[in-house]
Amino acid sequence: MNSWAVIEILRKSDYRNMEKYKKTKREQQKRYYHKTQDAPNKRKYWSDEETELVMKHEISDTELSKMLGRSVRAIQRRRHRFLYGE
Repeated sequence: MNSWAVIEILRKSDYRNMEKYKKTKREQQKRYYHKTQDAPNKRKYWSDEETELVMKHEISDTELSKMLGRSVRAIQRRRHRFLYGE
């Protein structure tokens, strides 16, 4: 289990009202997607250089996201698809 998953579980357990938790989580997701919805490389093919940077995994996905102009989720998806061929 990744450390971020543990944090999410612990945070979820802090809420007594699950509706409030769901609303808060959805607002956080909206803020994140709002930041990345107009990424300059949205819906563009991945270059070999970009794929190489993603696969090296030398810097965090957040920093890579800013550098490449792609969302963190897009970077994670690219890495997974490249490794597992989906």
